[in-house]
Amino acid sequence: MKTLTTVLFASDITKRISLISTLRTLGIVKLHVYNSDYNIPTPFPLLNDLDIVVCDSFSNLEEFKKFTSLLNRFDFFTVIESEKLNKALKWGIKKLLINSKKYHGGYYRDAIAEPQMFSLLNKTATLKKIQQHNNTDHKYWTTETPQYISTQNIPDSENQDTDNLVVLYRPRFNLSTNKICGMRALPFHINSDKELILLSDDSKPHDGANSNLNAFIKTFNQGIQLHRHVRNMGETLSFTYTINPASLQEKDFSANLIKQIHHSGVPFNEIILEITGAGELHIDTQTINNITTLTYYNVQLSLCDFGICSTSIQILSELPFSSLKVTPYLTKRLHHSTHYNIMKFLVSMASTLNVKLIADGVKTEQQRTNLQCLGVDIAEGDFYHKPMHADRVLSLILEIQSINQ
Repeated sequence: MKTLTTVLFASDITKRISLISTLRTLGIVKLHVYNSDYNIPTPFPLLNDLDIVVCDSFSNLEEFKKFTSLLNRFDFFTVIESEKLNKALKWGIKKLLINSKKYHGGYYRDAIAEPQMFSLLNKTATLKKIQQHNNTDHKYWTTETPQYISTQNIPDSENQDTDNLVVLYRPRFNLSTNKICGMRALPFHINSDKELILLSDDSKPHDGANSNLNAFIKTFNQGIQLHRHVRNMGETLSFTYTINPASLQEKDFSANLIKQIHHSGVPFNEIILEITGAGELHIDTQTINNITTLTYYNVQLSLCDFGICSTSIQILSELPFSSLKVTPYLTKRLHHSTHYNIMKFLVSMASTLNVKLIADGVKTEQQRTNLQCLGVDIAEGDFYHKPMHADRVLSLILEIQSINQ
């Protein structure tokens, strides 16, 4: 083990001491321990090569970024993780390793056992020998696909004007309690005939990315203010915002969003970002970093229009979603046995995956009843309310509060 160069991330000082002792006992000589108490501009500047990175714990995302920088700096190394590592960071490490073609050596338990750690180190030593003899052979790397590219056909459309953007809100109802549980922010623009037109996400890749991102930013700026008013009225509601996959490739997208949410005082877990099927979802380093940051702070991710995108299952398997919104196409056809059974299957699948199922486009009492009987969690649609302005949202909440008194 003397030839293995190792970097250790362990923010917990007790675990750090224990891990150092274990690694030294097992023969690790070249051990570099990251200590966040020292502000090092370039992490581990004296390293010429790297074989192992032990990820036990990170005190914050800035420390996690030091780990990310190692991925860019070194061509090949193995990661060993604690089973108790933060869930969001686990997901981020997994996707970053796939994207950068690094190897995952395995997990160790919280109570560190020398035989288990020795087995992981021995695997790494073996892998190093293989890699040295065959630097260009990828068969020893992970077999997972490094990125996902949608095969959906993107319809052409003109750039959508966001200068005259108006945000309306559609309430969401919990089907178990029949109470409002959230608001979905819907961006509209005013056309030349003074009509409100819902902004679409089906923009051309070469001209629609900025338009979609600008629409999201303006929608979120208005929505977060209403969210604050709602909380000041004593109500706890989630607010959902539609986001195009391309926005997740924007540098500092998540960092800026987290700052804004923190400044507003709104709890992170009351924000839901609903990712549309429009455009290509590239699981690159920037996307992974953005999603890791969002989920680290408990911002919720939802998959929009589940069931109409041919690659929904693949998207679902790639990202850490907390909810699925079923397409209105299925909601309005529940009177057919086939569609009813499909929804029944989706309810079972959502339960197995531990995600909430949201039905969109509810227009009749019968649809609501069917969804409730099936066990769907949340519903929205014209049966409950049409999209409304912010002042109407506040009036509605006051009406509900007066009824419940």
